[in-house]
Amino acid sequence: MYCLVYSTFSSSFGPFCRFWSSMCVTVWMEIKMISFALYSEKREREMLSSIEE
Repeated sequence: MYCLVYSTFSSSFGPFCRFWSSMCVTVWMEIKMISFALYSEKREREMLSSIEE
């Protein structure tokens, strides 16, 4: 949501907001990648435990 707001106002408020929107996108991508890694790790562990049973 904030990303959208920042990118919308980046044109009117100049480089400061553009910096923030790029930061926002970067952070969002990081969170997405971390959560995906954790999720796949959890899935792997579940599959291994189900195989062991």
